[in-house]
Amino acid sequence: MVRVHLTPPSLKREFARKAWHLLLLLYLVVYWAAGRELFVRAMAAWVLIVFAVETLRLRVPAVQKTLLAPFALIIREREHGTYSGIFYTSVGIFLAAALFGADARVVAAAVFSLAFADSSAALVGMSVGRLRFVIRGQVRTVEGTTAGFAAALVCGRACGLPGPAALAAACAVAVVDCLPLPPDDNLWIPVASAAAATAALRLL
Repeated sequence: MVRVHLTPPSLKREFARKAWHLLLLLYLVVYWAAGRELFVRAMAAWVLIVFAVETLRLRVPAVQKTLLAPFALIIREREHGTYSGIFYTSVGIFLAAALFGADARVVAAAVFSLAFADSSAALVGMSVGRLRFVIRGQVRTVEGTTAGFAAALVCGRACGLPGPAALAAACAVAVVDCLPLPPDDNLWIPVASAAAATAALRLL
């Protein structure tokens, strides 16, 4: 979700970040190919590996410089001093699959929402967002929030969720995207989407 109306160079940088974000869909390919049980085990190992590498990066300047150099265009300034989005997306997708992965539609919608809804909210808000509002000190835009919600709803329906479940997941994504929940929304978006969709499916 957009925080301020950015200049064209900043928008270009954000576009590069969101294009990289689409690689998250590879997790879904592995989930479909391997099945839930094997995927959860593999993701648990992957999360530990990423955590170890990220911790080493944060503690050893030479490692920090080496690892961040290829991602200079897309890395956020704050990620120089804290765990990056790669770690939080990995944890978020792992939790979504581990806790709510019995239904493949739920996991697919969660991953697609993280890849597309978050990107839609940011890019639309940055490019055309004018109607701003503030939540807990963070500036958002109506246009960006609406775009993110719509993208999440489309993702849910495209993944086979019935209307009420897709709507619940989209609402959860929009709420998490608006709120500055620590430590990172990349962790909470897939978890919230999967939790809301699962709850709605149980009520149907």
